[in-house]
Amino acid sequence: MFRSPGFRFSLRPFVRLALAAMVPFAASSVYGDTLTVAPDRDNTLYERAAGDLSNGAGPNLFFGRTGVNAGNVRRRALMRFDLSAIPPGSVVNSVELTLEVDLVPPGATGFDAALHRVLADWGEGGSVAQGAGGAGAPAVAPDATWLHREFDTVPWSSPGGDYAAAASSTAPVGSGTGPVTFVTAPGLVDDVQQWVDDPGQNFGWILIGEEGNPQNARRIGSRENAALTPQLVVDFEPLVLPEAEPVPAMRGWGMVLLVLAVAVLALRFRRS
Repeated sequence: MFRSPGFRFSLRPFVRLALAAMVPFAASSVYGDTLTVAPDRDNTLYERAAGDLSNGAGPNLFFGRTGVNAGNVRRRALMRFDLSAIPPGSVVNSVELTLEVDLVPPGATGFDAALHRVLADWGEGGSVAQGAGGAGAPAVAPDATWLHREFDTVPWSSPGGDYAAAASSTAPVGSGTGPVTFVTAPGLVDDVQQWVDDPGQNFGWILIGEEGNPQNARRIGSRENAALTPQLVVDFEPLVLPEAEPVPAMRGWGMVLLVLAVAVLALRFRRS
């Protein structure tokens, strides 16, 4: 508080105004957030000429190639994740997917599994494969099968699924059971960013194993298997919407400068 005959002046109101002007910068600072989510849809494509096998509601997914006794045929796993909890306009920083292998064939050897972005929508019906699940079950609408995106009326453009030729990411699969982790990679980040920007193009990934080596397929948990369900972890920066800022950033700096200028002028006036 400054005093002179007939005049009283305090800097406190100016300090309060300056602090208030700085609030927008705290409100608009960039921060990160994390989403951990299980698939909202998954299924297995069982290679078969009739294209009539699936496992939409079963507790497991399969990928790789079976042995001769099981037909020496391929298995591919489909999985899609609901990303609607990530606000539109967010920037995706990293993506990690963890799967749990719980069954391997005798004499299994390690290989690199690949995730490819699926290019067309597909279905999950109520089929449940019996036993270990590797033989599949009769498909029911709208199950995805080796020939169909939705059994048995909507076909894939190519048997075995429509997906990007280039893998979005690869991960090592060991010879035993346990987790398989696709660590963050540019392809995974690009896929998730595209799905955040355009949710209508989110058809998930297809998981492909070592298809040239028979009797080396793997079984993993599906979304119906609570103990072994796949887990996707996305780190992102939400977009700060303009309405969340009480005062635009430039106006905030302008207010700070104005308050300081008024304070300086008031001090000069007092000294004169």
